[in-house]
This record gives sequence, structure tokens and C-alpha cells, in this order.
Amino acid sequence: MQSLKIYKKPVNHALAAFLFFVTCIGLVLTAFAVNLYELTFVPLSVCLLIYLVPTLIITPLLLRLIFRQRPKYVVWKCFVITLSNIIGIGGVLLYVFMAVNFYDVDASRQFTQKLSIVSTGFRKYSSDKIPYANVRYHNQLKGFEFPTGGPPLADFNFLQMQINHGYFDFDVVKDLKLAK
Repeated sequence: MQSLKIYKKPVNHALAAFLFFVTCIGLVLTAFAVNLYELTFVPLSVCLLIYLVPTLIITPLLLRLIFRQRPKYVVWKCFVITLSNIIGIGGVLLYVFMAVNFYDVDASRQFTQKLSIVSTGFRKYSSDKIPYANVRYHNQLKGFEFPTGGPPLADFNFLQMQINHGYFDFDVVKDLKLAK
């Protein structure tokens, strides 16, 4: 029989609840980061590195803090906590990176660029068809959506963009117009 004085709980419930809260916040912020990604020319590899690498470094440290003893089903619990950390911590870090790059722009380094449209089409969301146009900018293919009910995209050959340099020197689209 163990004395109650030396008994330690096998799981730190306060830290687990905090990580659940961070995961929920990270999931919401990831959706906002995706919206900012659509208006910036940040390579996908940079976003994935920001999203994955810090969480894979932090996860082994958090596992030692959450589980004071070796739990049952250790592989499954480690997988769930790693996934939770990727969504939570990675989502927060990715949103902070994208927001700082997008909102803290250098207005003195603003320029206008006219890019040729590579392809056009429609993206189908439920019953709506949203027109989009793809352009190539610095060897990066980027798609931009336009409101429905406007002029057909097939009539235009260029996109005229007002571009600012972001805080981390990734370009940010501030204004977008169709041009012939």
C-alpha cells in the first residue's frame, strides 16, 4: 500500500487542458493564416517548416511534463499529442508569421506589377462556382479568386497588382485588378 504523500498523479491534467485550449485556438488561427496565405507570395515550404518543425521539437518535452509515468497505449497517446501540438502550436506560430508579414508592410517600397494570366477556371464550393485566375510570379504559381457576377475572366489577359514588401520580405498583394 502506497502512502498518499508520495503518490503522484500519472497525468498532469492542468497541462493537458491547457494544450486542448491551445489546440482549439490554433485550429481557428490556422484558418485565418490560410486566408492571409492567399494574399501573399510566401512559398508553401516556408509555411510547412513554420507549422511543423517547432512542434516536433517541443513535443518530446511536453510528453515528459504531461505523463509522469509511462502510460498505457503510449504510441497512440504520443501520436494524438503530437497531432494536437502541430495543430495548436503550429497554427499559432504560422498565424503570427503570416500576420506580421501581411500587416507590417513597408509602404515606401510599394510597386505595381502587371502579370499575365496563365489559366482561368471555376472552383466549385457547394453549389457556387467561383471564378479564379492563376498567375506566375517569381516561379510561384498563385491563384486568385474573383467575385461572381463580374465580367468573364476569359476577356482579360493580365492581372494588375499593387504589391508591398512584407516584414519578412515576402511580397503582399494589397490591390488586384483585371486588365486587358
